[in-house]
Amino acid sequence: MEKSIIQNGFKLDSLEVRDHPILGNNTFNFLDKEDDSNSIYFTVLIGSNGTGKSELLKLILHLFRGVYLIEGNRFRVNYFFALKFWNSGYLFEFSNNRDIKFVDITNKKSKYPSPNFYLNNKTIEREEFINAFPSSIIANSLMLTDKFIAPRNGREQADFPIYKYLGVRNRPQQASTRSYVRKTVEFIVEQLNSEVFKEGITNLSKFLGFNGSVEVRYSTIYTKKFYTGNLKKEELEDYFYKIDEQYKNSTVTPPFKLNYFKSLTKEDGELDRLVFFINTLFKTDRLIPVYRSTKKELSYRVDNKLEHSLLKEEYEHLDKLRKLGLVNPPSVNFIHNDKPLGIQQTSSGEFHFFSTMVGLMATVKPGSLILIDEPEISLHPNWQMKYLAFIRKLFNEPKYNTCHIIIATHSHFLISDLQGASSKIIGLKKTNTKIETLHINTNTYGWSAEEILLDIFQVPTTRNHFVSERIGSILDEIAKPDKDTNLIKQAVKDLQDKNIDKLSNEDPLKEIIDKLIEKYG
Repeated sequence: MEKSIIQNGFKLDSLEVRDHPILGNNTFNFLDKEDDSNSIYFTVLIGSNGTGKSELLKLILHLFRGVYLIEGNRFRVNYFFALKFWNSGYLFEFSNNRDIKFVDITNKKSKYPSPNFYLNNKTIEREEFINAFPSSIIANSLMLTDKFIAPRNGREQADFPIYKYLGVRNRPQQASTRSYVRKTVEFIVEQLNSEVFKEGITNLSKFLGFNGSVEVRYSTIYTKKFYTGNLKKEELEDYFYKIDEQYKNSTVTPPFKLNYFKSLTKEDGELDRLVFFINTLFKTDRLIPVYRSTKKELSYRVDNKLEHSLLKEEYEHLDKLRKLGLVNPPSVNFIHNDKPLGIQQTSSGEFHFFSTMVGLMATVKPGSLILIDEPEISLHPNWQMKYLAFIRKLFNEPKYNTCHIIIATHSHFLISDLQGASSKIIGLKKTNTKIETLHINTNTYGWSAEEILLDIFQVPTTRNHFVSERIGSILDEIAKPDKDTNLIKQAVKDLQDKNIDKLSNEDPLKEIIDKLIEKYG
């Protein structure tokens, strides 16, 4: 008998909120505790725009971060909450509502007290609670307007080291494709010794229709001036001193590369090492000429162990040259018909899918919590249907069964690939200004898109086979000499509950449904 999902690594159990400005009064149960533990676990949040899916992911992240950064007695929020999670079979809770009945609160001054920490319902210290955190918290989104935290610098990242942001924003209010690609390169460099990672890269490339080979490529700037094989440190210094002279009496802010050069001059021997590296690239014939261009390129094949090792060894030098403006930011290329094809030249779907999966492969550890917001953006429906299957394939080792992935989506195609024994669906809908939670205890694995639209998203369509099928079953029952009237009434009510009675007046089934409701509704 398989052990319960709650006994295997980290799993987010539930989040209860009261008086939340957006989520209102709600309880979100992220697990079916009867599920087994032989697969990475998925919880999928479904709902239309404005139902709070992204806000819920944001709240989960902010609560974990708040505990990590701030002493418990200084943690203040303007709502009640109770966050529960399992780690290796133990139940932990972070809550400011334990001894309070929400409906009886009248004293505004004491309404939102400081939170406490619990292990199996007994109070513990904050340090013990933090020790039970997921090994990493990973947030992924391809939206420029995502609600995740985007660290502005290394210090902010160091403040919350278990957190990794895999989104497109490189600052809280900015996004950069180049930065996103560079982050992908950093992940590739970090995973030098991981054969599983290299296999995943190969499978990812093949999934996208390429032959499995991926390379990282840099191109030179000011090639004729610096990449001659005879560069001297004094020449490099002279180049930047001239730039410095141009800005000495100017009100214009000097370029970043000048300030970065000045910082390197304070590091003993660093300029000598960079000059030696540039000359070595030329003397060892590693710079590839570019047709009808003065620039040259440097290539590293990820599937080649020697070249991948070389990238790891030389990456620090290359990144310094990038900051000095002497090489362009790196590109990641698929090798297609023996020619490089940059991921930025591929479709947005291919680009985002590749970068997302590389980021996940590089950051997910056993016992991780992964938050993904609307992964279907830019993805063809065929890829949406295979999205969860591909993640399961990437993380099919038993050690990853200790992870929990929470996905917010509009896509009914993603739902069709959820495996019932290792997943939970939470529906969110908005009625007037109130957000309601629907916990859907249904295994949707293998369902068609139409079936999911009708039963889960409650969206009937004119061409929906399941609408006509259910109407047909009602008519069959009516035609029986010993028809079951109660069964017919329940079936008609089910049609109304799923909004099937809201079909367009032009739909040929509309008239039949109206007559059924008139008689049996």
